[in-house]
Amino acid sequence: MENIPLELIRKVPPVTRCWIGGIVLMSILEYCGIVRQIDLVYSFEKVFHQHEYWRLLTCFLYVRRFSLDLFFSLYFTMTTSISLEESLGTTIDGTWDYLWLIFVNGLILILFATFIRPTYFLGSKLDDALLYIWSRRNHGARMEILGLVNFRAPYLPFVYAVINGLLNGSTVVDMILDVVTGHIFFFFQDVFPTLHGIHPLNPPWRHKAAAAAIA
Repeated sequence: MENIPLELIRKVPPVTRCWIGGIVLMSILEYCGIVRQIDLVYSFEKVFHQHEYWRLLTCFLYVRRFSLDLFFSLYFTMTTSISLEESLGTTIDGTWDYLWLIFVNGLILILFATFIRPTYFLGSKLDDALLYIWSRRNHGARMEILGLVNFRAPYLPFVYAVINGLLNGSTVVDMILDVVTGHIFFFFQDVFPTLHGIHPLNPPWRHKAAAAAIA
């Protein structure tokens, strides 16, 4: 019985496990006063002029202060992330493909935060982008809220954005940028290849494998 928590943790796919674990760890460190929020945020000046490169990682790992609300939020984040990661397979190739998915979406968010709308913490925005991708790849799924409202999965990011706006004060612009981030990846990874036979967002190792197969 004492090993049940460890068994549950082991069942979580590796990328999701590391991401969620990193979020919890960062919140604990901030709660204990070991690190400060100001040292974790994304800042173009701090990263590229003062060479504080760790911010490119920590801005995705700090979501909010250590609290019950954090774990409530992480439940939904973990559910989405597990589903996406498992859909890519349980082999090492699937793990690398999911890392690539997160990397590309994270890069888009950083570009938006740098050139369009300054944003300091990007973890929740990455979560929203992943939720959009999941909703499009599972477009036939039906969702419910409290057993009262029933809708198809593609509407989930927008419903979630409205709820998030009411509870946390997120703006329409924030919602649009998160959706656009996920849509860029979804379009070029899932739609564009079916139209033109080209996979522009495939990870580099996939391109090498395809080239080797042709040769």
